[in-house]
Amino acid sequence: EPLGFREGADRFAARERVGFDDLKRITGMPVRCYGQPGLAWAPQAHPVLRRWNVPAYLDTHPQITMKGRPFWYGGLLHFTSLTGIMGLPLEEDGLERAKREFDRLCEAQQEEEAGFVSLFYHPTEFVFERFWDAVNFAKGSNPPRDKWKKPPFRPDGDMREYLDRVGRFIDYTRKNGQAEYVTTGQLLEA
Repeated sequence: EPLGFREGADRFAARERVGFDDLKRITGMPVRCYGQPGLAWAPQAHPVLRRWNVPAYLDTHPQITMKGRPFWYGGLLHFTSLTGIMGLPLEEDGLERAKREFDRLCEAQQEEEAGFVSLFYHPTEFVFERFWDAVNFAKGSNPPRDKWKKPPFRPDGDMREYLDRVGRFIDYTRKNGQAEYVTTGQLLEA
């Protein structure tokens, strides 16, 4: 935040390069999109992502929006603050609520040439009951690293059930014929 554009880009490159390289190595595939953690956003990431041949930015931040539609900014195709962003609540009736929300989002975009529904999660949600930063940094708290605590784990079996529920949701979206799953690469070619 306190850095200028060039210095911020250099800091971003230095901090993110190891993870970027790990992702390519682990998946054996090129990195096609990026989204900054949390609700953070900074334009300094854009020139670095372009240099690394990352063509798209996928996130949920509200800092720059274009009426819920994809847009180009800083040389990257942005899928941020889309009309169709949703999650599947990890609660008892979450699957049925998500199905209704998906149908509503499809209906709301029916007149569009192409509509987008982006289902998102943070991996923490499947494993822990709370986010680690909420446990350690809530209400302005800033403990030293050696005082950080892990959040409480979800009960045994919850993660498997939640992942199965996501699978059932994907099956639902595919069966109703309203959705086609596309990759970032396919969208860039369209």
